[in-house]
Amino acid sequence: MFFGTSKSGSPSVKLITSSPLAFISRTLLLITNVCEKLILLSLSECFSIIILNKLKDNLEKYFPNLTDQQKERFNKLEELYTEWNEKINVISRKDMDSLYEKHILHSLGIAKVMEFAPNTKVLDIGTGGGFPGIPLAILFPDSHF
Repeated sequence: MFFGTSKSGSPSVKLITSSPLAFISRTLLLITNVCEKLILLSLSECFSIIILNKLKDNLEKYFPNLTDQQKERFNKLEELYTEWNEKINVISRKDMDSLYEKHILHSLGIAKVMEFAPNTKVLDIGTGGGFPGIPLAILFPDSHF
C-alpha cells in the first residue's frame, strides 16, 4: 500500500509493489507528513483516518448522490460498531478494520440491483449485526426497515 495525499489534499491509499524496506520507509515518511497535517495524531489514528477516508471515497464513488445526512450517518457507523462490538461482539473483531469494505459496501450492493420505493416495508430476516438492514436504511431513509 502507498499512503499519501490526493490532488484535493485528502489522504489517499494506493497499492504498489516494492521491497519491504522501501515500502516501510516511504510509508513512514508519508504517514509522518499526513500526520503533521492532521495535527500530530498517533500512528494508529493516522492509519485509521487514511484508510477510512479511502473507504468513504469508495462509498461515494459507488453512490455519488448521497445527501450530507446520509454521509454523516455512514461516517458514524464505525464509531457505533466499535463501541457496541466491545460490549456484545456484533461482528467479528477481525472484521472491524474492514467494516466499510466487508460489511457496509457489501450490504449496499443490493441497491445496485433493486431500489426501495418510499414507504416500502422491508423485513430483514436473520440479519447479522444489522447488515444489510442498517446501511440500507441509511441509503433509503423513506423506506421502513
